[in-house]
Amino acid sequence: MSAVRRQTFVEFSERVLRLEFTPPWRVLLRVAIDGEQPADLEPEAREIAVKLFGPVDHIDPALRPWRVHAIAHDFHLEDLWAFELGARKTADVRDFLACFWSVFGTLADSGLARARLAIGRALRWDDHDLTLPIPGCTETTVCARLGDDDRRRNLAAEDAPSPVPSPIVKTAYVFPDEALYEFSNDTIHGLFHMGLAGDRVSLAVYVKHRGIASRLYMAAIWPARHLVLYPSLIGKIERAWQRGPPYPR
Repeated sequence: MSAVRRQTFVEFSERVLRLEFTPPWRVLLRVAIDGEQPADLEPEAREIAVKLFGPVDHIDPALRPWRVHAIAHDFHLEDLWAFELGARKTADVRDFLACFWSVFGTLADSGLARARLAIGRALRWDDHDLTLPIPGCTETTVCARLGDDDRRRNLAAEDAPSPVPSPIVKTAYVFPDEALYEFSNDTIHGLFHMGLAGDRVSLAVYVKHRGIASRLYMAAIWPARHLVLYPSLIGKIERAWQRGPPYPR
């Protein structure tokens, strides 16, 4: 994580603890609960959303037309982060993906991951991994939305295994500059998108909720995701990337 982004988190958390930063919480509720897209907010709220959700190329598709914008046009942008590549540059996102998924797999031992798995087992949230239709649609996977050109460009095998044991993740496509992964259970249908642009890789999480319980759950864990989980994950991945392979497992 860059020094600027790290300082932003420090300042944000301090102001939240002092209850001096109320507008972002209103924006958060509008985005997380009401399902509004950051791009649809008025200018002042949009500025706050950009600070909360990170790089604007996913908030404003006109700035960078990633393929996911067309494929997941009906999904909600839930989280948005950026990894700084530093001195170790790459022209192929697959180099970064190897690092990302290796470090991501180590999260299975975290307290938050264990708690989520326990809750999922108790409430039977994970009985239908990647088998239910996308909410409001008939298809069960965004892979059905890929065109012939997408399939020709796709560098991933159609039956590529999940890069991590849990949750089960399906590879939708991998292009030289972007990749899209998919996960689905009884509460939510989500996408991980990673896009390579210059000296950084953006991570966007798109979701479609299956009910109000899913919205409330995601809103409830927002502080943990944004103040603990993602900053820690980004830091670990950036350090592993700079060290180079072999990556931790």
